[in-house]
Order: sequence, then structure tokens, then C-alpha cells
Amino acid sequence: CRGLCSQPHRAYRALAEYGYTYVEPDGAFYLWVKALEPMRMRSVAREEDELLAVPSDSFGMPGWFRLGYCVSYETIINSLPAWKQLADEYR
Repeated sequence: CRGLCSQPHRAYRALAEYGYTYVEPDGAFYLWVKALEPMRMRSVAREEDELLAVPSDSFGMPGWFRLGYCVSYETIINSLPAWKQLADEYR
């Protein structure tokens, strides 16, 4: 895994600043993120941002989603504005 595995804190802090709650990973390649509106969590696909969030109900974590980050650090950093926009839409 590249990217977040070596420099996770910038992206974690950004997500927290946007209002997301997360569980810091312990050796995995994904981050558990609490849905901003858990009772209405749905799949979010934003083709223009290449952003996909899928509810984690099938993983036994209703109200959360699993954010995979085994991509380049640049890809993750470039996705942050889309995560911010999504959070802003829920406010």
C-alpha cells in the first residue's frame, strides 16, 4: 500500500475537519468512516469526482462506510475536496 499508509494524518485531519468521524486503521487498507446521516446512509456515487461510498451494513457496521485507500497518496489528497463537498451537502 502506498500513500495513506505512509502519511495518513493529513487526510485523517481533513476528514475530521469536514465533520466526519472515523476509526483510525490498525494495519488495514481501509478506514471506517461514520456516515454523516446514518439513518439515511445510501450508496454515494459521484462520477464527476470519481468518489464512491458504500454503506457497511454487510460488514456489520450499519451507519458507517468503508473507505479503501490502497491507491496513490495523490489520488487520496485529490479526493478531499469531493469529501468536503459531500459533507457540506449534508449540513
